[in-house]
Amino acid sequence: MKNILWEIYNSIKVSDFDHHNTANDNWFKYYNLNSEDDVNDWISYTNVKFPPHLYKNKIVVDMGCGWGLFSILAYLQGASRVFAIGPDNRIDFLEKIISDNSISDRITTIKKYLDTNTQKILNKKVDVIIGNEFIEHLTSTQRINFYRIAFESLVDKGILLLHTHNTDNKKVLKRVKMHWEKQENKIYIKMREELISNQCKELDTKQKRALAEVTFGLNKDEVIKASLQYLKDKKFPQKDFNKCSIDPESGIPDENYISPEVIQAEMLAAGFSTHVYPWFGFFSLGRILRSIASLLPFVFFRQIVESITFYGVKD
Repeated sequence: MKNILWEIYNSIKVSDFDHHNTANDNWFKYYNLNSEDDVNDWISYTNVKFPPHLYKNKIVVDMGCGWGLFSILAYLQGASRVFAIGPDNRIDFLEKIISDNSISDRITTIKKYLDTNTQKILNKKVDVIIGNEFIEHLTSTQRINFYRIAFESLVDKGILLLHTHNTDNKKVLKRVKMHWEKQENKIYIKMREELISNQCKELDTKQKRALAEVTFGLNKDEVIKASLQYLKDKKFPQKDFNKCSIDPESGIPDENYISPEVIQAEMLAAGFSTHVYPWFGFFSLGRILRSIASLLPFVFFRQIVESITFYGVKD
């Protein structure tokens, strides 16, 4: 199985499917998985977060599936059917992998992010919904709607598994903010500058750039509104450092910071009985500490661990 996963992804170039990423490395090397041993470690890591026995012979939704690595792993480890849901370019990538490897019998791809107007994720009930580093890409309103939709989509005793980084850990929060800065300088400032240029042609290059920088954390409509307001009063909007970096076109947050206590409270409010499993590594000691910590209040480890899995059951 592990060799299969390596072989499936090893020849793929991210740049063929994501115009923002122009590196010529293959998919694994782009994400610092430089050898088959690294991939084996990733599988071990993932199997601690999302134990295969929870989804073997079950219908699984991989919410925000990204490049599809977990969807393929769930398929290989015995899920009866996997529904991989994600944005267009990522799904195009996954569909090519599925086609090239003739594994379409149990994997279905769906091109969408999150339709909060729907009552269910699919037109059928599912056993397990998994979000691997997904929840941090939702706004607070989207999160609340997602929990509601997930609850309605699951069978009785169905499971919602979410894994996310712990931004109560100062080191993690610092790393997240560095990621925002990288994304801003690489992609988002330029995207906002293009929006402003199209809407406010009378502004000079310097003004457009300045506006693009201070509209950090705003979506397309908010950027345009702020730009039109600047034309009226020549006052730059106040940059809100409590916002996270977002894709201005889609409005999708980029690595949002949310306290795990907030996520747990939101899941409980949606009707899930919820357990928190902090991440201490996938070796034996890490697994033991994870089991012990799951029995303790979150306050005991909130400043220590770097990521957390939330295990919710529809009771």
